[in-house]
Amino acid sequence: MKMFMVLGGVLLFSSVSVQASTIVLQDGRTITGDIVKQDKDEVIVNNGDSPVTYYKDEIVSIDGNPVAVKDIAAPADPEKEKLVEQFLELMPTDEFIQDWVELRFPLAKRQAVLEMLKRDQSYQAVTEIRTQGYMKYYSIDTLKAMIDFYSSPEGKESLEALRKFNLHAMPQVVIMMEREAARIKRSIQ
Repeated sequence: MKMFMVLGGVLLFSSVSVQASTIVLQDGRTITGDIVKQDKDEVIVNNGDSPVTYYKDEIVSIDGNPVAVKDIAAPADPEKEKLVEQFLELMPTDEFIQDWVELRFPLAKRQAVLEMLKRDQSYQAVTEIRTQGYMKYYSIDTLKAMIDFYSSPEGKESLEALRKFNLHAMPQVVIMMEREAARIKRSIQ
C-alpha cells in the first residue's frame, strides 16, 4: 500500500516544515510541531521530544486546512451512504462537537466556541470526516444492526448513558494517560 517509486517517494517526503504546524486530531487534541514527513497516508511530526506518526484518517486539519476527505474516502456505495446518513441522524455531529467543547472549555467560553466552530464550518467538516470513516470501516450489515439497535428504546437509552459516561470519565482518563505518558517519557530518556 505504501509502495512508491523512488523518485516519487523522494518528492513526496522532501516537504519538511521550517515553521511549527498546528494539527487538530479527531479526538480533539491539538499537536504543535515541525512536520518532518508527509505523504498520502500519514504525517510525521517532531514536537521536540521525538517524531510521532499520525495517520491522515486521524487528522481533522493541518494549520487550519481540513485534511482532504478523499484521502480516507471509501468507494461510493449509495446503499451504504444512505445507511451512514441514517446512523449519523442517531448520533448527530452537533452533539459530538458539543460534548467535545464541554470537555475542553470552561462554561463561560463554550457558547462562543460553538458559534466560532459553526461559523468556520467545522460542523460540516466533522460530519464529512465521520461519514467517510463510517463508509470506510463499517459494513452494510454492521450499519443496519447499529441503526436497529440505536433506534430502539434501549439503544437510545444506551446512547444517552454513553454520552454522560464519556463526559464524566474522559477528562479523568485523559489526565491519567497524560501523567502516564510523561512518566514513561522520563523513564525511556
